[in-house]
Amino acid sequence: MIDYFKAWDYSRNANPPGDFGIWEEGKEGTKGSLIPVIHSSSIAAILSGFIHINGLTLEAEDGSTKIVSIPEEIIHNGFEFLNERISLVGECEERPYDLTSLIILYDHLILKEMGKGDLLTKDNETKILNEFALLERDYGFMRYASEKNPDDLDDYHKPQKKSAEWTMGFGYAALIYEKLGQLKKALKYVEKMEKTFDWETGLGLPEAYFGGTNRPVPISPLSWSNALYLVTYETIRKHTENELAIQ
Repeated sequence: MIDYFKAWDYSRNANPPGDFGIWEEGKEGTKGSLIPVIHSSSIAAILSGFIHINGLTLEAEDGSTKIVSIPEEIIHNGFEFLNERISLVGECEERPYDLTSLIILYDHLILKEMGKGDLLTKDNETKILNEFALLERDYGFMRYASEKNPDDLDDYHKPQKKSAEWTMGFGYAALIYEKLGQLKKALKYVEKMEKTFDWETGLGLPEAYFGGTNRPVPISPLSWSNALYLVTYETIRKHTENELAIQ
């Protein structure tokens, strides 16, 4: 797999370059079929994986060992490519402001905490934080937006002519602020997430809410959102009780 991703070169060597990303979307081709595009979150996922496994010792069933070695040039090229794209286009040209940027930022802060390096420059870290306000709504974060279409770019779950509000966004925001040491903000997002539980079904967090409404979409519960809530609860709510009391 390492050799495959090296050869793939952060999706640039695909034909055509790119993939369909976390949201499984591309751009429309001339015959109506979707064409893959380069996604910053895909670059970040590969770069993060390379950084995490670099220097790792693998042991085979026969007892032999091998140390994983990712050339510094490959890591450096990924860092430069990722940060150039985020500063210029965001996630991709069609979706500049994207919920996936929160995932990138969270991975970046985990790597920093572990002392393994950076995914983002300080400028891009700040850029993503400033974009929270463009995506955040009452019941979650929109998947993506643009300056031209701040509420009307995402056609998924949109009978109200407004993009759906995804509950998982609150979870990523909470985890990010916890890593930044801003515990009150982190707890605020945990509380926002708790308010989006689907109490009618009792099944926890739905995938999203129809934009501008208090109606959850039919996909409920969503394991991704519920897993994020458990993570935020364990790492923020319980962990920060004493710190918040002192503040």
